[in-house]
Amino acid sequence: AAAGILRGLRDRAAPGVAGALLFAAAVFAVWWMPLLVARPSVHAGLLAACGPALMALAQRGAWRTPRVLAHLFQAAVVVRLVGSGATGVVPPPAGAEAVAAGLMVAVAAVGQYAWSRLRPPPAAGLLGEMDARDRLALAPFVAGLVAAFAAVRVAGFLWLGSGDGFTVFQSIAVASLVGLLLLWSLWRRAAEARWVAVCALVLVAAKIAFWDLFVLPPGHAMASVAALAGVTGAAALVARRRR
Repeated sequence: AAAGILRGLRDRAAPGVAGALLFAAAVFAVWWMPLLVARPSVHAGLLAACGPALMALAQRGAWRTPRVLAHLFQAAVVVRLVGSGATGVVPPPAGAEAVAAGLMVAVAAVGQYAWSRLRPPPAAGLLGEMDARDRLALAPFVAGLVAAFAAVRVAGFLWLGSGDGFTVFQSIAVASLVGLLLLWSLWRRAAEARWVAVCALVLVAAKIAFWDLFVLPPGHAMASVAALAGVTGAAALVARRRR
């Protein structure tokens, strides 16, 4: 991988070799880093930094392939962390570290998406023709939202434990996060983020309608409904003013 990077930096006409070798090293890191680093926060921080580093390399050499691989890599980091339990519900003291791991990965993934939107990708090559608008940048964005949800879920479990309070906390916290994302997308007129927020809001509404209202006591269920109503009302008000 190091030889491929050095060759790519020296000769910009050979980005394929650097991209392929760097992607192989990234995949190896994703799957084997948990065995080398026992602490979830350190593990998550190292892996989360690989995606922006690969993006910087692609931007410097005006390469499209490493840029696409950076998007896929950052999404794979979230899948690996959530799948391995690094951001799952675990007892303290590992739980607090799991919250930090999820938040670090979420910040890195969403930041990578925002950074990619500020720097248009090169249109050369096969990938440039297939994804001219860099739609794959949505992969780390959605993955970052999943990591944030996992971190919030762990934090709620550590605070409230399992039970009705934990279920209500999940609904209110996720509805609030989705609402903030929706308000930001409406205010900034970011169409991609708005569609992602709308889809997430529909999922939250379905969870409240088909789970909270049937499982929770009336008082807890009304708290979830009130949070959802407040989010949708605020979004409607902002959308009307930003027309």
